[in-house]
Amino acid sequence: MAVDNRSIKELSASELDNAVPLCIQYPRAAAGKTDVFELKSSLLHHIPKYHGLSMEDPNKHLKEFEVVCSSMTPINVDGNILKMKAFPFSLMDKAKDWLYELAPGTKISGIQQGPGESFPVYYERFKTLVASCPQHQMKEELLIQYFYEGLLPLERQMLDASAGGALVDKTPVAAKILIANRALKAQQYEGVGGRDHAQPSQVNEVRMGKCQCHRLSRPNST
Repeated sequence: MAVDNRSIKELSASELDNAVPLCIQYPRAAAGKTDVFELKSSLLHHIPKYHGLSMEDPNKHLKEFEVVCSSMTPINVDGNILKMKAFPFSLMDKAKDWLYELAPGTKISGIQQGPGESFPVYYERFKTLVASCPQHQMKEELLIQYFYEGLLPLERQMLDASAGGALVDKTPVAAKILIANRALKAQQYEGVGGRDHAQPSQVNEVRMGKCQCHRLSRPNST
């Protein structure tokens, strides 16, 4: 009988590649499409790789991943399911470990205002993150709630004061106007760079993947 001379690390990595992360839950295939297919080596060769390093941009990774998968999906295959099956192969090292540690059904974690980060800067960062992933499929009210909950306590109090009560008691349209006005006034009186320009070293950002199972928040890196 042949002897398997692979190390424990290599064997573990092999099992990881063949397993399906608990956080990935495949939906039913769309009408006229199939969920039974093989991931071709040509696709796996072309998908971008993300290691979870500080200099890598997870949103850029998602965009590149989307482009490759969309261009190489067979006509009879459900594109969303193909992307969900291919996604683990795009992650490497700590990023792959992070994926396999996520609980089933994990979604967006949220966004937090960093210490010393002004309201206008936080607001611009929030808008940039939302715009960077137009396929997030999140309702307006949920995005506003993430923004609100991520505010520093004092900033949340000031926003509530300008709203004449809790911001979350307003309609999404009214809340967006209040937030935009608060950012504009703060920019005029404080200056965008008045309190900071430097980003905090560790900030939980909104990372919105297309698949409902992905919460692509940058893993900690050394």
